[in-house]
Amino acid sequence: MPPQIDLAFTQAEPLSGLGLWSSLTIGFAILASTPLSYSNSADLARYLPRSTKPSHIVAATALGGAVPGFCFIVVGAALGTTVSNADASVGIEYVLLDMLPTWLGPLFVLGVVINTVALNGMTTYTASMAFQSIGVPIKRIPSAVLIGTLGTIFTIILVLSTSLLGAVNLMLQFLIIISAPTMAVYVTDILLRRNRYDGDELFDERPGGAFWFWHGVGLAGITAVTAGAGASVLFLSTDIWTGPLAVAAGYLDLSVPAGMLVAAATYVLLAAKSIRQGAAA
Repeated sequence: MPPQIDLAFTQAEPLSGLGLWSSLTIGFAILASTPLSYSNSADLARYLPRSTKPSHIVAATALGGAVPGFCFIVVGAALGTTVSNADASVGIEYVLLDMLPTWLGPLFVLGVVINTVALNGMTTYTASMAFQSIGVPIKRIPSAVLIGTLGTIFTIILVLSTSLLGAVNLMLQFLIIISAPTMAVYVTDILLRRNRYDGDELFDERPGGAFWFWHGVGLAGITAVTAGAGASVLFLSTDIWTGPLAVAAGYLDLSVPAGMLVAAATYVLLAAKSIRQGAAA
């Protein structure tokens, strides 16, 4: 008989004190990695009508990420009351198939396949453009093929080296090393400029353009992201790497706030003056 969801589930030994805070901060880092890494949500907002109110754009973008995330968290919490660690290490997909009616099994597998194709299609689309935007001289299709190949290799390595859930958690935790500081720099730049950009100049990649910076490289942004990533690494707490500051703090994972705060502060120090001068010109 398949396991049943127990809504009255409680831990045999509830966490408390430093152990509780350590678990909460690690869980926060994993959950925060999704919205922080999805920094192109504003890109999707461009498909809304020009007459859309700014508040509605913010609400649609926020809810578009929050509602699915909430649903997945609820499902994950429910599964946590039924799936043992031993079963999860073998593969949660097998446990789910055992829990579903026989007739629903093929539909579940089909849904997983379709979702995987759709998700990786979006990832390849955005990642291949990002690859080109950093200056790599490669055409769009070869870029997409390269990204797909690298993603496949990394996925195989992660899945073979650990369990599926372990691989996903590690990927999400390490993802914030770059995504959290990058998002912080992006938001800080918007605030410093008061969200006023010249669209034509923004896409002018010729030397001497308003956003050409130093030989096409924004040193302030790169420096800020690097500093934020370093702070994230120092406060990161995972099974295969725990930063010295995380150890000193009792294995608290403060990688997200540390990375974002350091990146934002560094960018303000390095870029605020030039941004104000450019706005006054």
